[in-house]
Amino acid sequence: MTDKVIIENHGLIRVVYLNRPQVRNSVDGETAVGLGEAIEAFAVDTQASLLIVRPTLASGELTAGVARFAAGARDSSPSPPR
Repeated sequence: MTDKVIIENHGLIRVVYLNRPQVRNSVDGETAVGLGEAIEAFAVDTQASLLIVRPTLASGELTAGVARFAAGARDSSPSPPR
């Protein structure tokens, strides 16, 4: 597991924290693998009944983006707004 994805268990609740505040929690390949592993582990765990995905308290924001450089784009600069 990567330090880009942090997992905490609170009774029946499992919290998965995205820990990439420097890039507004965009998902790169390593983060995607860690998130996938966390979801797969939750799916087979009979002790947890709720999964929450959120940013760490340090970052304070959750975005739904994928890092372009991780998705195979040649240019890692952000796209202009549409």
